[in-house]
Amino acid sequence: MLKIGRRASCTISLVLSVVTLAAVVVAAFFMPRIAEVYCRAHVTPADAPFYLRYTFILVVSYLILAVAAACAAVLLTLLLALRRGEVFTAANVARLRAVSWGCIIAAFLFAALTPKFIISAAVAFIAFFVGLCLRIVKNAFEEASALKEENDFTI
Repeated sequence: MLKIGRRASCTISLVLSVVTLAAVVVAAFFMPRIAEVYCRAHVTPADAPFYLRYTFILVVSYLILAVAAACAAVLLTLLLALRRGEVFTAANVARLRAVSWGCIIAAFLFAALTPKFIISAAVAFIAFFVGLCLRIVKNAFEEASALKEENDFTI
């Protein structure tokens, strides 16, 4: 299997994070049109509940993009800290916590779109699962950070 060095791997992750942020900006610009196309594909009667209407879909979509942008920005700061050699720190634990909560929030937002787009249920599950995995990684980082602090105080 191809093995990539740590520095190259971090650089690739940084580039992908910046690309993700750029994609979120582009998606935000085109979101009204995207939401309109999706809503037109699934015809909604005029007396439909609010959660099936264009405005609701658009608002939830923008909220998802906001969460995605925040998570991508936090991941970018995490990667920069890792690149500086700051691994098991309280700041990185906080960053992982923020991203995990972002994934869980995104899961609930995607779940809100499920009545209109059934595939959103799968996306919601995946986002929730990733959020849960990140919480576990955050717990491991927290333990490692505590061990590192304890080790730093011993002579």
